[in-house]
Amino acid sequence: MCALERETFLRLANKRVNRVLKTIQEVGRLSNRANYKYTRQEVEQIIESMQREVDDCRKRFELAMNLDDWVHSAMKPTTSARP
Repeated sequence: MCALERETFLRLANKRVNRVLKTIQEVGRLSNRANYKYTRQEVEQIIESMQREVDDCRKRFELAMNLDDWVHSAMKPTTSARP
């Protein structure tokens, strides 16, 4: 990976993760019963949908890393042991 790709990843990851964390905090503030009325089922739907997205994100990274590992191992020159 070249330095520019690394810098771009870090910059965008930082920006996007911070935005997601802020949004999750905003969703959490909906828990204030003095201001909002909701059911347990609605809360479960919210939490489950957020968890599904986090799980999907993890799977995408894991797949990309595994594929990258596979490509790099496939490109290594093989040495055959000859007697």
